[in-house]
Amino acid sequence: MSSEAVFVAGYVLALLVVAGLLELYGRHSTSAWASRVFTGYRRAAPEAPEPADPTDWPHS
Repeated sequence: MSSEAVFVAGYVLALLVVAGLLELYGRHSTSAWASRVFTGYRRAAPEAPEPADPTDWPHS
């Protein structure tokens, strides 16, 4: 096997791995409530808080 074919095969494999990782990363939830940062808070308050009413903005 020539070195060019090995290089192309390795490059294709690397691109497939990167594409798979991006696909996996894209499936994660982007909501703040599902974030790992709030894991401790979710244990203390398992229900998601009610969103603030926009009309109460300066006093909410």
